[in-house]
Amino acid sequence: MKPIPIILCLLLPFVFAPKLGILRVGSHESRLTKKTTITLSGKVIEISTGKPVPYCNIGIAGKNIGTLSDPDGSFELAIPKSNENDSVIFSSIGFDRKKLSVAQLSGKGAIIIELKPSNIVLREITIGAKKSRNKKARLGWMGGKDGVLPFDTVQGGGGVALLIQSPSVPFQVEKLQVRLMYNSKDTCKLRLHFYSYDTVHQIPSNELLSKEIILKENKRFGWMRFDLSKYDIFLDEKYFCVAFEWIDDRQTRKSMLEGLQDWEKWKKEQFEIGNKNVERLASSGKTSYKYHGNMMNWPGFKKLPPFTGLMVETGKEKNNISLKTFERKTSFGRWSETQSTLNAVVTVSY
Repeated sequence: MKPIPIILCLLLPFVFAPKLGILRVGSHESRLTKKTTITLSGKVIEISTGKPVPYCNIGIAGKNIGTLSDPDGSFELAIPKSNENDSVIFSSIGFDRKKLSVAQLSGKGAIIIELKPSNIVLREITIGAKKSRNKKARLGWMGGKDGVLPFDTVQGGGGVALLIQSPSVPFQVEKLQVRLMYNSKDTCKLRLHFYSYDTVHQIPSNELLSKEIILKENKRFGWMRFDLSKYDIFLDEKYFCVAFEWIDDRQTRKSMLEGLQDWEKWKKEQFEIGNKNVERLASSGKTSYKYHGNMMNWPGFKKLPPFTGLMVETGKEKNNISLKTFERKTSFGRWSETQSTLNAVVTVSY
């Protein structure tokens, strides 16, 4: 039996595999009604110019409650009333982070969040001149036949990270490769991150970049290659994580949610009319439906908004056990380790 793809569930607990047509959609979002939530909406702008800050990460630390601002800086965030004593973080690479309590933000209509460009004084890293840095290393993983499919339905800001160990520090990041499993967008767009690694809690930690880097490519599948030497990324971390964040506007995420709900209805209808490729499953008093076929056979598949999936290898063996892969569902959600290895390679010089 072929391994089932590892899936990033960026809002709802679902699993999707193109060949098996498996999809379980939970009811988390449907339970968030006006009576049980506090809805925050507004715009994130740069304080000095008034220009919008697109794709700003917004959310509650350690909770799967978060979103991204749209390209025009606007946002909307639904917060369960049980989290009304928490604080919301507004963060974008190149700006100072802002943290405000839910109480400060609620009940005020449209909110204007002003972010100040950061004046980060990075720790000085001494590294030899380019011609003397004659050692290079390609770090990461290239194997795999599975896929990670991020259906970023409503909340936004989900991502995947690969832990890497450098042979020496400090070093410069020169090149990057990451492998597409599938891309239906005209232009694949991912936000790049480099994180330090928290060896105590064993999860990605602090952002190491001071300037935002958006990776763009027009490929449908296969390896994407990027020259990062122009960004002068110098790191002094023996262990670090290279990470990729999916950035889509609110309407795209909403359309995906609606499409997935239609997929669930279709499977139920097909089971009821006797489609032998659909199986009814019952677990913990809940009923779901499993489609034993290619999801692309579903008439509504072509109506789904474009999405991007990255390649991983499912399962861990001796040669990739140290290359931990993590995922999180929202901008400041909890990182969790997956039993897979992301296909990404970083070339460094030292």
